[in-house]
Amino acid sequence: MPNVFDELKSFLGNPEEGKELTETSTQLIKDVFPSDLSEFIIENGLKSYRRGFFYLVDPSEYYDVLEDWYEDNETKHVFLKTGFGSLFYLDSSDSIFYRLDISTGTTAKAGKTTNSAIGIGVMSDLSLKNILWYDYYNKFIEETGNVMRAECLSFVPSLLLGGTVEDSDVRRVKLKEYSSIQAQLAQ
Repeated sequence: MPNVFDELKSFLGNPEEGKELTETSTQLIKDVFPSDLSEFIIENGLKSYRRGFFYLVDPSEYYDVLEDWYEDNETKHVFLKTGFGSLFYLDSSDSIFYRLDISTGTTAKAGKTTNSAIGIGVMSDLSLKNILWYDYYNKFIEETGNVMRAECLSFVPSLLLGGTVEDSDVRRVKLKEYSSIQAQLAQ
């Protein structure tokens, strides 16, 4: 059986811009994630991939984002951000991986294992096209350049205000501010 991380490296391609892991971040990653995922993150660093569509992230930088969405956010540890602001995280209270879709205000199980979360939740064609909106991302960045670490793309009007993917404009926004607004709309 192929290793999901070998497949992920092939799928993601070469790493792009990155951020160094601090000692504190490295220890947190070792403490909260399964060994296969923590080794992958530590080995590869906090890099972007696929022209900024995917970012490996420091979980400590997203606790305040999750606080807007969940009362029990201290058990949720983000490891991956997408171009449209979906956050993949492990909930240590039940050891299940989830995906918070900031655009739609929904949370979905991504898998019980690292293999299922990465293989199905991230790399499947269905996820890329219909859930993560990779095609829309590629069209947008051709004109404007890659999305940076603190940014994501959003649909305007917001999908939570009745906008539709097909009829909305795509805009570059600051992830934390956008997430906070979307969390308030989702309540």
